[in-house]
Amino acid sequence: MLKKVVTLAMVVVLCTSISSFALGRVWNSSTFVSNNEPFFDTTLTTKDFICLQLEVINKTGENIEIIWPETLYIDASNATNGGFMSGQEIYWADKDRPINPTIIFPKTKAVKNLYPSVLAYWRGGWGHSWLPLGLNGISLTVKVGKQEISRQMIIKVVEK
Repeated sequence: MLKKVVTLAMVVVLCTSISSFALGRVWNSSTFVSNNEPFFDTTLTTKDFICLQLEVINKTGENIEIIWPETLYIDASNATNGGFMSGQEIYWADKDRPINPTIIFPKTKAVKNLYPSVLAYWRGGWGHSWLPLGLNGISLTVKVGKQEISRQMIIKVVEK
C-alpha cells in the first residue's frame, strides 16, 4: 500500500513538473461579466486555459435556449473562427457533430465548458491546444421566446 502511495505521489510530482516546464510561464485571464441584460446574465472565463467556461443565468419566467450553430469562437484577430466542441467527443467523426441543445429553465443557470474546434487535434483521441495569448471569446446567440439575441463576450489571456 505504501509503495502505491509513494509511486502515485512521484507520478503527480513528475506530471506537475512536466506541465510547468512545458508551459514555462504563468498565465492569467480576465473574466467577462454581464448582468445588465433584461433576460439573462452571463459570465465567461477560462477554466484551465484550454477551454472557455460559459455561465448563463436565466432571469425570466420562460425557457432560454442557447443556439449552438450560431454561437461561435472569437479569436485574437477579433473575428469568428468556427464553433465549439463540448469535450465529450470520442471519435474523429464527432468533431463536426453539433452540441446538443441547451435549454436553461426559468430562474436557473447553465455552466458549459467549450473547446474551440479550431484548437482541437486528433492523435488517436481528442486533444485541445492552449487558448492563445490575447483575446479569446464567444459570440453567444440565445433564443428567448421568439426573439434571438446575440452578444459578444471577450476575455484576455496574458502571460504574467
